[in-house]
Amino acid sequence: MKSCKAAICICQNHLRKWATKYRNWCVAVVLLVILHSYTKEQRDFVMVTDTKISPYLLPFFFTQRYNRILFLFPLVFLLCDAPFIDISQPYHVIRAGKRTWCSGQLLYIAVTSALYFLFLAVFSVLINLPYISFERAWGLAVITLSQTRAGMDLGAKFFFPPSIPAFFSPLRVLWFSFL
Repeated sequence: MKSCKAAICICQNHLRKWATKYRNWCVAVVLLVILHSYTKEQRDFVMVTDTKISPYLLPFFFTQRYNRILFLFPLVFLLCDAPFIDISQPYHVIRAGKRTWCSGQLLYIAVTSALYFLFLAVFSVLINLPYISFERAWGLAVITLSQTRAGMDLGAKFFFPPSIPAFFSPLRVLWFSFL
């Protein structure tokens, strides 16, 4: 129990340092630019057809290989300096022990990954907020984009595979994406 609390404290210590790291701010800005650029064609489609799109865009960002690389590279950039050694880390290792310190580092990586995907999900909705209808279904725009070539004709940077809306509910696909 004591080692779990110490690992959580080590993770919290890393999270507190986020506000002063320019790398995190750069990643956030780059992700906002990528999200705005990658959802432009879907916004154009929604404006032309006078429909609304569902807020569940995150799973579709990872349908193509190069898009996966593009969206996961900033996460790698955030975590590239693992094991996150700075001036205070030797003291954490001495006080908590090597195994607890490693557990805190792994917990920090897991929390950072979860926050990263949460950031992607939330800001993909916020950027497209005027064009989104909040419902539990896929919506007409996603069904149309998955069953026709309309997205490809508009030059969309990611596509909507027809198998995803046909076989899965939006919340299930979102949950699988977070896992």
